[in-house]
This record gives sequence, C-alpha cells and structure tokens, in this order.
Amino acid sequence: MKILLLEDDIALNDILSDFLSDNDFEVTSCENGEDALEKLIENRFDLAILDINTPSLSGLEVLIELR
Repeated sequence: MKILLLEDDIALNDILSDFLSDNDFEVTSCENGEDALEKLIENRFDLAILDINTPSLSGLEVLIELR
C-alpha cells in the first residue's frame, strides 16, 4: 500500500515514516503542502495522511485542491 505522509514536524515525520515502513507500507513523506499536492497529482496513493497546520498549504487546502 502506498501512503503519502504530510507532516512538518521532522521528528514526528521520521517516527511515522519509520513505523509505517516497518509495517510494509511504501511511504512518501513531505514537509509542506505544496510538495504534498505536487506528489499527489503526479503519483497514485492508496492513502494520504495530512497534517492540518503545514507551511505553504495546509492539509485541508491540499485536500480541497485535490477534490
């Protein structure tokens, strides 16, 4: 399963990415909303985990743009 993770807290991003990867998920992580939106448009993911308060675009704004 391919997961996109948007989390601007670097430590939390690393912890979540490691946990998901250790459980056989393919994780692509981003630290700002613009990168996340770009990757979501260019690639196909099964799940997107979006932090609400992130630089440039919030997780909600990313979701609105995708819809």
